[in-house]
Amino acid sequence: MADVSVSIEDQYESNFNLISSDDIQGSSSTSKAEEKMEIPVKDVTSKVLQKVIEFCKHYESAEPYIPPSGPNACVSTPPEDHWDIVFLKKLSSPELHEVICAANYLNISRLIDACCYRLGYMIQGRTVEEIRRIFQIKNDFTKEEEENLRKEHLWYSELEK
Repeated sequence: MADVSVSIEDQYESNFNLISSDDIQGSSSTSKAEEKMEIPVKDVTSKVLQKVIEFCKHYESAEPYIPPSGPNACVSTPPEDHWDIVFLKKLSSPELHEVICAANYLNISRLIDACCYRLGYMIQGRTVEEIRRIFQIKNDFTKEEEENLRKEHLWYSELEK
C-alpha cells in the first residue's frame, strides 16, 4: 500500500495516491479532500516506497524541515533525530541507494539529507576498493586506465596511503 496524506501549512489536507513501479497503490479517505491525485513513482518498488512513507510518517507532526543553506552548509552534521540513523542503518547498500533515488524523485529534503549523511559516514576513511565492495560497484577500469587516473590525481593517491 502506498498511501500518503500531506498537510500543507495546516490550511488544507491533500491526499496523494502513490503508485509504485510494481503497480501497487493505496487508498485513503479523508473528509477534507474530495479528490486524490495519482502520482506514478517510476522506478520505485512498493518495498522502497513503504520505507519512504515510514520515514515521512515519523515526521508527520514535526516542524517543517529547513535544509542547511549558506556557504558553510553541508550534511556532515548528524540528523537531529537519532531515529533517522537507526532507520537508515537497517537498510542494505542497495536499499539505501533506492531510497535516495525515491527521495530525490519525490523531493523529500529531510530524507535526502539523512541518506547523504549515512552515505558519508559509510565511506569516511575507506579506500576505493572498500567503497566498491560496500556499494557493490564493479571496477570497469582496465589496469592501464586505473594507473592513468592515479597519476592524474596524484593528490588522491597520496590520501589513500
